[in-house]
Amino acid sequence: MSGPSILECEAMILVHFIHRGCRKEACDSHDALSFGDYTPKKLYLSDSIISTITSAVMDHVTAIHSRKHTDFKLFSVRFVWEEGNDWVYGRDLLKMKEDKRCDQVKLALYRNRHDYLEVQFTCKVERVESTTGTDKKGPSA
Repeated sequence: MSGPSILECEAMILVHFIHRGCRKEACDSHDALSFGDYTPKKLYLSDSIISTITSAVMDHVTAIHSRKHTDFKLFSVRFVWEEGNDWVYGRDLLKMKEDKRCDQVKLALYRNRHDYLEVQFTCKVERVESTTGTDKKGPSA
C-alpha cells in the first residue's frame, strides 16, 4: 500500500507592483505570478526567481503604459504578511542567493496565508520618434 499522494499545484504568489516615480495610479497594483509548480516538499521553477519577477514587471508596465519602457531596475523584492494588527516585511530577495529565494517562496506557499510579494522597481520611457514626414525629403527638382 502506498502513502498519501502529494498533490502538485501551481506555485502562484500574489504580487504588489510599485513603480517608483510613476504618477499613474494603475501602475501601483496587484497581480498573481506563477513561479512554476509546487509540492509541500519541492519547488519546480520555470525560470530563476528574479528572471520571473523581472519578466512580470516588464509585462505589467507594457499593459499599463502605452509607451515602451527600458532600463528596468528592481529596487526591492520582499514578502509581506500580516501578524496580528501589523504588517511584517521579510528580507529583500535581491540580497539573497537563489536557493534562499526558493526557500522564501516555498515558505510563503506552505504557510498558505495572505502573503504577497512587494516588488519595487523603476524604468525609463523609450522615446518613440514619429517617422511621419520626418525622414521624407522635399520634392526633387
